[in-house]
Amino acid sequence: MLLTLDILLALVSLLIVIQDFKHRKASVIVLLLWLALALVTAVLRHPKEEVAFNALVNTLFIVFIFISISIYCSVQERRLVNIIDSKIGIGDLLFYLLLGINFAPANYFLFFAAGHTLLLIAALFV
Repeated sequence: MLLTLDILLALVSLLIVIQDFKHRKASVIVLLLWLALALVTAVLRHPKEEVAFNALVNTLFIVFIFISISIYCSVQERRLVNIIDSKIGIGDLLFYLLLGINFAPANYFLFFAAGHTLLLIAALFV
């Protein structure tokens, strides 16, 4: 059962990535399907309290990151900057929040840092 859910979650994740690259947006229905699959998978693997705690800590981390980026951009441009849709898409924010459901906080921080480090390295070559 868990293997089937993992495969479905991977396929829906791939669909989100394809939609993002092709149309620069993702369908709300696909995001809701991903959320449902992620919640079911997480609850089958871990106690509900642990899933809720992980989601809360990871959400607070993302909120902190986005507020920090917003403050940085506002200071740099010397005016209040809304980074959502001007610097970072709402879909990216939702995707980070959705990913937080399936990760323990330490793994989520590592995933976030490693992903952004790889993006910075890739940006050097593009």
